[in-house]
Amino acid sequence: MPTNCPLCGSHLIHEARPRTITYRDHTASISQTADYCDSCGEAFLSPSDSKSTEKAVADFKRKVDHLLTSDEIKEIRRKYKITQKQAATLFGGGINAFSKYERGEAIQNRSTDLLLKLIADEIVNMETLLKVSQNQAS
Repeated sequence: MPTNCPLCGSHLIHEARPRTITYRDHTASISQTADYCDSCGEAFLSPSDSKSTEKAVADFKRKVDHLLTSDEIKEIRRKYKITQKQAATLFGGGINAFSKYERGEAIQNRSTDLLLKLIADEIVNMETLLKVSQNQAS
């Protein structure tokens, strides 16, 4: 990134600052790393700066929508000792779905979320789900 602001020419400072995000009338503050210009107030985000807050933004939206967070999804998957690929086969969403859910690059749909919650709460038995899935593959 440039060391001077492309708008006013003042020096840029690369640091993390609070950023307020809004989704469906809910607000949250996240820490956003960027090049900030204290003279004109602009912020310039590199691709890595944007990527660094992607998971926090996705998890905020999930919480507002009453969905599992990326860490909760990972915890459920690890509890049952299944890979991301196996999880995608069981719960749907495509081969890279769980990798994207866990990194905050995609948000799971409600039906996937519900099935994950039923498995996590042991309302639906994972062993049964595995058998049903294997029967469908045959």
